[in-house]
Amino acid sequence: MPRSALLVCGLFLASSLVACSDDAESSGSPAGNTGTPPPSLSTDRIDAAAIASCPAAKTVLTTPEWITCLAGRRVAGKEPFGDVPCELRIGQGGAFEYVRNGAMTLSVPPRASWGASAFGTYQNDTDAFIAALSPDLPVAAGNARLEKLRVFFVGRGVEDNIEIDYLDAALARATYACRVEVL
Repeated sequence: MPRSALLVCGLFLASSLVACSDDAESSGSPAGNTGTPPPSLSTDRIDAAAIASCPAAKTVLTTPEWITCLAGRRVAGKEPFGDVPCELRIGQGGAFEYVRNGAMTLSVPPRASWGASAFGTYQNDTDAFIAALSPDLPVAAGNARLEKLRVFFVGRGVEDNIEIDYLDAALARATYACRVEVL
């Protein structure tokens, strides 16, 4: 198996383990009603140069701070089922929004609003940028709750994508998946 394929498999496994850890302690954010709207978000695309400007990390680092290196950027694409347009917009200080079909679906306030249990992983080497984030936010009854954001920018024949795990207002687990445009 080529080195890049092994790396992708290993990174996916590491990301999957992160996605399964600390579920009992995770808390999410309300959908579109966090009380603190994210700052104005830029339309600058996440591209290879933006990723290259983020700190290099050949091994998986445990940090929720990785999202700040992509502040003011966005990535867009389509959801794999139904081809619904989707977009992840990253604001200053760790704020971000997920937009579906032109409407904001989920938003997360800046990092300063997150609790002490925020958790994230990050790896950025020449073959891949793979990161995950679970902000620790107050839960608002009756609103959707973000559980995890995962970003996979791998390239080389592998589809780049983002995934957002959340609990809807009725506490049913769901995932948004977005195949992003070529970086």
